[in-house]
Amino acid sequence: MSTSAQGYRVPVASVRVEHEVSRSRFIASLANTPTVQSAREIIAAIRAEMPDASHHVYAFKVGYGASVIEGMSDDGEPTGTAGPPVMAVLRGAEIIERRQLGLTLPYPLYERARMLALELGARIDDETFAGDVTIYLTLPLSSIELFSAAIRDLSAGQIAPIELS
Repeated sequence: MSTSAQGYRVPVASVRVEHEVSRSRFIASLANTPTVQSAREIIAAIRAEMPDASHHVYAFKVGYGASVIEGMSDDGEPTGTAGPPVMAVLRGAEIIERRQLGLTLPYPLYERARMLALELGARIDDETFAGDVTIYLTLPLSSIELFSAAIRDLSAGQIAPIELS
């Protein structure tokens, strides 16, 4: 996974996984689809590649923020038994909004700030060591408030992360 310019985790490559349960074979494919049209094209390509499959259940999410478009299909399975569970997995797969932050702090606070960031699910993007340490990190949107408050507490109100994206 990588992070898009909008701060969401996106697949960096297409992936396919097969799983067998009670002599039934389930094949899951994951791909980055920047538009609804490209999602539909990928679904059509998989249908063409596996025409003998009993069902082609799918779910997709396209866009970000308030403009996310979702689509799913049970493809002949009983209504609500296939598409919605696939969508639930997609929604819960941390393909969620993230933001990049930057902060500069003195060396004595560096290790504690870094550990706090990692505990809150951050990815450290870059670190620069000079007179002070500058850290660039990508953090889940839901953790930014807690991280910012903890950094302010840690630095006695002297340091606040700056949101870069």
